[in-house]
Amino acid sequence: MSRPHIKLKKKRSTEDQIINEIHSLLHGTGTRPYPLTVTETAKVLGVSRDTIYRYVKKMKGESRILKTQDRLVLPKLPEDSKFRQFNKLHPITGDPLVTEWIDDLLTRKGGSPLKNWSRRICCLETVCNTCKILPQDLIVSHRKTEKIMRTFARFYTSGNSIQSKSGVGIESCARFDALYNMSLEYTKSVSQKSGKTTYIMTAIETKTEHIHGGKWSKYISKKDTQTSLDLLKNREGKRIHENNIPKYKFTENISTDLKQIYKHLGKQAYYFQHHPTHALRHIGAHYWLSKTDYNYGLIAEIGGWNNMDELKKSYGQIPPERILEIID
Repeated sequence: MSRPHIKLKKKRSTEDQIINEIHSLLHGTGTRPYPLTVTETAKVLGVSRDTIYRYVKKMKGESRILKTQDRLVLPKLPEDSKFRQFNKLHPITGDPLVTEWIDDLLTRKGGSPLKNWSRRICCLETVCNTCKILPQDLIVSHRKTEKIMRTFARFYTSGNSIQSKSGVGIESCARFDALYNMSLEYTKSVSQKSGKTTYIMTAIETKTEHIHGGKWSKYISKKDTQTSLDLLKNREGKRIHENNIPKYKFTENISTDLKQIYKHLGKQAYYFQHHPTHALRHIGAHYWLSKTDYNYGLIAEIGGWNNMDELKKSYGQIPPERILEIID
């Protein structure tokens, strides 16, 4: 029985070309920006792991692959290699159907992943969380899928879709480190005057340890943010975000997401694109100042600023149009 012949770019290739391609994939020196495992390489080329190992053994004679005590020594993968595999980290991907779909997303484009593959998974999670369904419910029938999407559309247009990341950043005015480590603990306070519920949380700001020991109360009043926090709580979450990746990688991911949001909103100024996470603190300052008619003393306490002068100078000067409204 003849062995399957590997095609590169849908063309028959010589053995040397195949060896070169496998070597590039294993070392991350080709079209991929990172090394692949033998399993990933086999999936990209559409062959078995045994076929990849057969070609790898041919490389050792050319000093491409080291051999120690009759064992092949493959390239060592970088520390962050496991974090590239979104399906190992994302809660919803435990569903076999989703796993199969992810495999397709990662190899659909000639063995390479689609550019927006991770975003598609996040969207699927949002639909499932909002409509309280499982992924398999989406493929029962066209009629049921349409009904689910109509339900989601109603939630989405009313601003009540449940995202995987809570919107604590703006209302808390917390610095990024404080947000990253913020515990998912809160108490609920119901106003006797308005009947509205506010979630009171705690953030630790190491930059202001000389004030309150760095401990600041945060007031979350937006309904959709509260819903997201409740969702995380029901999942027995410990922090205000869901991730098992290192802080530096989480920072990269959230920064990319925020830049896209700012771009969509037409916010192309330097600060939004180069300081995307800290921009939330500036947005939060203006949000609270506008809501309290520019009560600097109160907002300095809510946002964790050293004093009113710092808040006024660096974050929250009154816009000219608001001054005109006041003096009119």
